[in-house]
Amino acid sequence: MNIYSYATQGDLGNLIIPIFSFLGGLLVASIGAWVGWGGHKISQSNAELNARLTANVKLAEFRQAWIDSLRSDMADFISLALIIDPSFKMQPDVSKIATRIELHLKPDDPELPALRNSMLKFGAALTRDDKQKANDEYVPICQKIIKREWEELKNDVRSVTSEKLAHQDTDPSGQSDTNDS
Repeated sequence: MNIYSYATQGDLGNLIIPIFSFLGGLLVASIGAWVGWGGHKISQSNAELNARLTANVKLAEFRQAWIDSLRSDMADFISLALIIDPSFKMQPDVSKIATRIELHLKPDDPELPALRNSMLKFGAALTRDDKQKANDEYVPICQKIIKREWEELKNDVRSVTSEKLAHQDTDPSGQSDTNDS
């Protein structure tokens, strides 16, 4: 007997089970598709966040290397500039390091004029006292620049970490996932 013969005989009770089975299967398939679509959106959002996080981590690594290079150049400069020898003038190595230090910084860096001035004082210093005065001016400027750049790096890393944590605490609809109970 096929479905038409049931309908023509008026025995619709036997059709209820196949109809509900069909509708149930359709409902389950629809729910599965909906959940899959939502999962895709979450995966896409996570992939975008991970790409941004990876880029920011790489940028932080580059910045740290830049800070390390600047610190090294500043130390190299002072080790050569403190040489006490009346015949010693700003030798090419010292000038090269001083130029590298300047090139590490932005032209509009607020500390750059003071840093340049303090580096030039080493060239004019001929006595131990003059060199020590130049050093006493140079070191705090270098420390201030390195500290500022380090703080900027830490703030960038914190903002990336905060973004990751905020993303983990929200569901796909953008609503908070915290329990208020």
